[in-house]
Amino acid sequence: MSAEATATVAAPVVEETVEKKEVTAPDATATAIVEEVKKDGEAAPAAAAEEAAAAPEAPVEEPPKPIDPREDPIGWVGSLFPVGVHKANHLLLQWLQAGAIEKEEDRAPLPGREELVTKNQFLNYLRDGTLLAKFANAVAPGSIEKVHEGEDAKVKDNQKANIEGFITFVKEKAGLTEEQVFTTEDLQDKGKAGYNAVFNTIFNLGLKAQEKLNANGINVDQIVEAAQTAVKSSIIQQILAFFARTLKKKDSKKAVEDAPAAEEQKPEGEATEEVPKVEEPTVPAPAAVAAN
Repeated sequence: MSAEATATVAAPVVEETVEKKEVTAPDATATAIVEEVKKDGEAAPAAAAEEAAAAPEAPVEEPPKPIDPREDPIGWVGSLFPVGVHKANHLLLQWLQAGAIEKEEDRAPLPGREELVTKNQFLNYLRDGTLLAKFANAVAPGSIEKVHEGEDAKVKDNQKANIEGFITFVKEKAGLTEEQVFTTEDLQDKGKAGYNAVFNTIFNLGLKAQEKLNANGINVDQIVEAAQTAVKSSIIQQILAFFARTLKKKDSKKAVEDAPAAEEQKPEGEATEEVPKVEEPTVPAPAAVAAN
């Protein structure tokens, strides 16, 4: 057989083989993929269930405990609404003043309105150190050699002397630690930034007064309750004021909307009644005076 004849016979065989591979191979692959997907689909729910069962339960968060002012005065006062802080300030100054000055008529009026004292008012009232030094000498006589008051208390050096004498008193007599006591700069130079330190000292002094100084201490429960009551009252007043403003706006809007309707309902041809004009009577001219 010639080479040309051999080539002619072999060619169809090669083409048939290629065609079979192209047809049969994809079918086998597709079947394998379907089977694999099917297996994965069946295994997925089981695996998810196993993971869910093995996963630890999420911890239940407990609500934060209220801060005890006996343990953390600064944290407690920092957690209050401003009106609660103002109420606590008033009660602390009231306690300090009652311990320093025996007769009520001799006590100067406390700052603020409606028994509410802001942070700045609280600091300003204590800034010259007079009330602090008087308290120290009232509960522990002789603690401060000289209390500067009146005109003398307007001098910066005398103010510092009052304050430094009080600081020594609360450390030595009341047993307050260095961390519990404010500095002269806290009271005089830092403004509101020094409030926490000053409040903390006065509050801790009130806690220690009965134990260390045999003096009347602060009533913590009364202060806490008064601060909470002030906050609740303030919130209620704000809510009532909000509703009052809302109703006022609605009434004003309704009045504006009703005005055109009232004009449209006015009867046609209605005229404003005119007041008849009254003509003044003519006065005759006076008779001529006869000549003499």
